[in-house]
Amino acid sequence: MSRKSALVKGLGVAAGLGVAAYGTARWAAARSRRRPDPHAGAPFEPGFDAEHTIESDDGTRLHVIERGSGIPVVLAHGVTNDLRTWVHQLDDLPAFGVRAVAFDQRGHGRSTVGDDGFGVHPLAADLKAVLEDLDLRGCILVGHSMGGMGVQALACHFPDVVAERVAGLILIGTTSHALTAWKSLDRIPDRLLDGSDAWFDRLMLHDDLGYWATRIGLGRSPYTSHVDLVRRMVLECPIETRRGAIRALVDYDVRELLCDVRVPALVVCGTRDVLAPSAFSRRIADALPTAELRLVPGAGHMPMLEAADEVTELIAEFARAVARAAPQSGEQASGGAQMSRRVAGAAST
Repeated sequence: MSRKSALVKGLGVAAGLGVAAYGTARWAAARSRRRPDPHAGAPFEPGFDAEHTIESDDGTRLHVIERGSGIPVVLAHGVTNDLRTWVHQLDDLPAFGVRAVAFDQRGHGRSTVGDDGFGVHPLAADLKAVLEDLDLRGCILVGHSMGGMGVQALACHFPDVVAERVAGLILIGTTSHALTAWKSLDRIPDRLLDGSDAWFDRLMLHDDLGYWATRIGLGRSPYTSHVDLVRRMVLECPIETRRGAIRALVDYDVRELLCDVRVPALVVCGTRDVLAPSAFSRRIADALPTAELRLVPGAGHMPMLEAADEVTELIAEFARAVARAAPQSGEQASGGAQMSRRVAGAAST
């Protein structure tokens, strides 16, 4: 076979595979959308009782909202998302006696990026700014994906802040170290990424292909409205943030530091999470001295949407258990292991 014939044949096979993939995506998207959706048409704009702009150390201006009163719970979302990630928790947690506080990470949503740009330490500094500006004490930090990395960074690098203000950690669908794929991305020149960004946007804007590309990151049977919300957040995230936030995390690794984190922790992961598989959550739970692992059956990378009621109840139950187990006035705290036993006992009552 001549080179020309081989090239023509190869192009034909590639075209055939592309057509097959396109047809499969359209079929799969249509099948997924047939599931009855109780949230169809919902705007997914969280209500709030108060709204703040909080300035971090490097001039980053963070958009923060809060709702409810009671045990403070701070919600930190993942990369390319925004505080709408927590729309169901912001709606439902106040009924459990929780003061739910959510913010747009730097460069996401309505938050700006300060002089330090993106990275693990800026994520931790932003959390610190929220805690101190609102003077939150005895609070629960809840971090999803990149937000969970920021929570771990705060716990590892600002132990004094944690000791003064944080009663517990909830880490959802996250990792304690950078993934190999991120390091590969860091080696790609910007001039090549410019073209890939345009290609990615065209893919995500396509009604079926964009839907299915987003759907892959979710679990067994997500609602169409939740898939569309995630796709909308990704598309609305600035290109500079998409690229910069991931590249800035390539050196992230707190595995050797987690053993020194003494506050109680709950590690949560969907059993069908392909972006941060449950093996990563197991490693975090094993490394933390006082942690429990909870898997959410059938959920993917967005359990706070896919299994909203279950995740809301997990957050509320953990927050109440930690509050009940906290040392009373005048009582001498005797270490993380004792606190962990108290939380376990309180959660089982």
